[in-house]
Amino acid sequence: MTITQIEEILESINFCEDNIILYGYGHLDGEKFTKDDRDKLIELKTKYETLYNKKLNQGITVQDCNIMIAKCCEAERAVLSGQEYELEGKKLTRAGLSEIRKTKNEYLQKKIDIERGTGGGIQIFRVTAKNG
Repeated sequence: MTITQIEEILESINFCEDNIILYGYGHLDGEKFTKDDRDKLIELKTKYETLYNKKLNQGITVQDCNIMIAKCCEAERAVLSGQEYELEGKKLTRAGLSEIRKTKNEYLQKKIDIERGTGGGIQIFRVTAKNG
């Protein structure tokens, strides 16, 4: 499970809790919750907050690198075929090709470092596009 997926689940739990406060009931994954179910929601929220914190503190893994390398390759193919591509909410075009390749190379190097045991510390990379 990714950090983004966990964030989405926590957001859904919070939305359900808000609806319980406002309307007396809320829905989460198709199940109806009421004020009587508050303990269940608190337990569920605690579980995902713990998982979220664990994920944040574990650092980047080879699997994380492989996922981002694949996304960069997909973005690269789309841009090379003349299409725009959206990655993390930013639209990339041919002008973004160098940034895509730079990011892909960073993840390739990070993967190599992790596999060799030389990748120290937590590093988070974010792809951003320059507008203009």
